[in-house]
Amino acid sequence: MDFFDWLAVPQVVLNFVAISVNSAEEAAETVRLVWVICLCVAAGLYLIGHLFGGFGLMTMAKRRGMQNWWIGFLPFGNTYLLSKLAGDTDVLGKRFKRWGLWCMIAEIAFVLVQTMNVVLQLGFAKGAFFSLQENGYAFDAELFLQRAPEYAWALQLDTAMMISASILRICVIVMFCFLYGSFFRKYYARSPMIMTVLCVILPVRGFVTFAVRKNTPVDYNAYMRRRMEEAMRRNGYEQGGYNQGGYNQGGYNQGGYNQGGYNQSGSGDPFSEYGGGDAGGSVSNGGSDSDGSPFSDF
Repeated sequence: MDFFDWLAVPQVVLNFVAISVNSAEEAAETVRLVWVICLCVAAGLYLIGHLFGGFGLMTMAKRRGMQNWWIGFLPFGNTYLLSKLAGDTDVLGKRFKRWGLWCMIAEIAFVLVQTMNVVLQLGFAKGAFFSLQENGYAFDAELFLQRAPEYAWALQLDTAMMISASILRICVIVMFCFLYGSFFRKYYARSPMIMTVLCVILPVRGFVTFAVRKNTPVDYNAYMRRRMEEAMRRNGYEQGGYNQGGYNQGGYNQGGYNQGGYNQSGSGDPFSEYGGGDAGGSVSNGGSDSDGSPFSDF
């Protein structure tokens, strides 16, 4: 699958290159040359990424004690080995043991359809089927039907292959999301979503797999529990600091002024040292003299 993703890169670049032709035959030769360039560039990039991914899977398989580590160097086999390293794949809450096998089958189907599509495009690259236009040249379906009516089925097959490739590509992307999600939850639990997007959307899964080859597999659920516990400990001041053990509960309001200080255990009269008040003996409403009154001499 990565090969056809890389194939799109030189095609996009060449679309921005202005190529002038003088005849329909020259246009067909240009199309064939563009296809050769794109196929060679894509093959080189795919081979480099495939070797990186193979070495990464080999390292991980050997560390797990797996004997068939060489499968990681085979096209489509690397998908199966990656699923063995990931273990059971979690798909919408259900566990699948052979999810990697189904991913491999879907990937093979996609590659076969895309290969057929490339072969058809190369078959159409003949001067008899091209017409010159103001902005360049283009394949003319009407000319094709006029000059090769016995191959009219090829146009219908090409359309069917393009639709099938689009459907299979969506299926492979969805299936790979679950596969790589389970894989990176074990081998890159810090950011499995980012790694999954990189491997599914971009043709760099070989390089990403190589980058995490030395990571130790972990239990993702246990890892997340530890992170939550660490976060709670780091934020412990909110639970055992100011709010609970500080000002509100163990400080001013409960153990200080309001409960254990002035209002509850202290004197009710702030001038009790001068006598009077409720707790230190006061002059009764009847007005009898007492040493407790600061004005008793008067």
